[in-house]
Amino acid sequence: MQISISILVGNANSGISYVKRLIRNFKARVLSYPNSIFEAEACLDATLEELNGIGLLDNASLIITPNAYNEGILYDVIPNTPLGDMDVVRATTATRVNAEGLIEVVPRNLLTYSEQFENANWVKNRITITSNATTSPDGTTTADLLDTTANGSGSSVTQNINSVSGTRYNISLFVKRNNVDFFLFNIVNSAFTNGVRIWFNINTKTISSTSNVGSGLNISNTLVEEYADGWLRLSTSVIADDSLIRAAFFITNANGVFSSIIGDKVYLWGAQLDQGSTATEYYPTTTRLNIPRIDYTNGICPSILVEPQRTNLALYSEEFDNAYWTKDGTAVVTANTTISPNGTLTAYTVSGATGTSTTNTIRRTFIGLTTTHTSSVFVKSLGATTFSINNRNGITGAVPRKIVTLTSDWQRVELSSIIQDGQVCFGGSDGDFAIYGAQLEAGSYPTSYIPTIASTVTRNADAIYKIGIADLIGQTEGTFFIDFQNKVNEITTGVVVRMLYSITDGTNNNRFSQAIVRTPTRNYTDITIRSNNVTVSNINVDTPTGRFKIAVSYKIGATKMFINGVLVGNVGLSEIPIINRLFLGCSSTSGGENANVGINTFLISKTALTDAECVALTTL
Repeated sequence: MQISISILVGNANSGISYVKRLIRNFKARVLSYPNSIFEAEACLDATLEELNGIGLLDNASLIITPNAYNEGILYDVIPNTPLGDMDVVRATTATRVNAEGLIEVVPRNLLTYSEQFENANWVKNRITITSNATTSPDGTTTADLLDTTANGSGSSVTQNINSVSGTRYNISLFVKRNNVDFFLFNIVNSAFTNGVRIWFNINTKTISSTSNVGSGLNISNTLVEEYADGWLRLSTSVIADDSLIRAAFFITNANGVFSSIIGDKVYLWGAQLDQGSTATEYYPTTTRLNIPRIDYTNGICPSILVEPQRTNLALYSEEFDNAYWTKDGTAVVTANTTISPNGTLTAYTVSGATGTSTTNTIRRTFIGLTTTHTSSVFVKSLGATTFSINNRNGITGAVPRKIVTLTSDWQRVELSSIIQDGQVCFGGSDGDFAIYGAQLEAGSYPTSYIPTIASTVTRNADAIYKIGIADLIGQTEGTFFIDFQNKVNEITTGVVVRMLYSITDGTNNNRFSQAIVRTPTRNYTDITIRSNNVTVSNINVDTPTGRFKIAVSYKIGATKMFINGVLVGNVGLSEIPIINRLFLGCSSTSGGENANVGINTFLISKTALTDAECVALTTL
């Protein structure tokens, strides 16, 4: 349960110190909750200073920004209480681009229930767990006690994690002595044929010995780091040789002896597995599935990523040497040659083209697809100057193709078309290229990368919402403002409706919604107000791709829409619906799919701002 914290922040007229105090109090509230994350403070400062500079910061009843979050929560800056904190549900893992510009799984810690070893996701053998038995390294009483219940080998807790063969992973754990000196890491593959055992002497804080199971997993960077109150962080990295890694933590009773006796005890806390060769800052997890995605695709400042459900139909999305991918002509595929967009040595080289008349191509046939799909892949030059992506339609014979100029930087190339019993082909000419992260998804535009191995993977739609916030919404007048990056280009068939936000009473009868609409002939933003199941106001204005600041003010008599500093719509309004719940970047009642935009700021004012204020608010 969260605690409501009321904070006095003073008057906005006090200038820059007001913004600094607001951020300080916001950060303090967020970090008072266990496992919360606060990031990109400089970007938040710039956003709030801009609002304060035009005199509108003190006018807001709700402000949501991409700066502070927890599992299942996106925190509000204003009112800076749980009243405006958004609930977040996705129920699947997902990826984002982090502050370093790298693709990472959200969150980066791939283990579940990283502090709750009593959870069923951890398999226990000859051991009991006492939860919250002592103070952990972060000062909370969340560390667990492991106690052996039988003599002999195998007193352990284990968890299995999907992995990509050839990828290096780092596993780490905080451990503290109770009554035994020795503790064992055992990292193996799914078949138990290859693995590594590492014995740690907790008392002397040293690595006692190591041994290999089979040929091992190419271990490196084994470290013991000291923390306060006797805690050690043990870590090592391995290269996976399979689609699964099994992390096992054992109590042992002697150096190099794989056994224990009844009553052997040790404290554990903070298990982590992440991609890379070194342990990153510890990130606590439970299910891992409902983390908001704070995404840096658009630059140094993040946005809130809200996407529709998509499935990556391309298997072995990072393993192009797998037989699943057909190699044509002169193509030769070499594994793990280049640092990939996720920062690890997992990108492949495709070589074989020797001039402008030859290509090095890899492809895959997909049967039974009848609708528009989007193929995409990350590529960069290792000598090749051009790259093509083809979506071959096996029924009509059409071969939609996109050709791009390669550089030494990674770029994502995508192409949307109907692939009916046809193929997706990736190819380069006059040289080698690096490749990573193939994706094929149903839809007319690409979404964030979804890694796959031997089966398709589905990322559920992001749901970001709040119920019971009538007090934050103007019921007789008000203003809604959103700053976002519109990413979807023109389409050739059908209609795509993507919800920027929907504010309702829980039904479609009473709502205020704003959507991006794409048709083959028009791209526009639509504002719709419905009251008692009747549309009482509607504005739609052409909007291409790019960054947009849109404000909509409303009161009896007028609904006005402002885009990037210009009044673009002014229509009558006869009735205002009673609304009490917000769906940000999505909708549960009014149709349309998730926004697939980067939301920089969302703001509600309980008053209808003046035209001059709306112009100032939306000017880029």
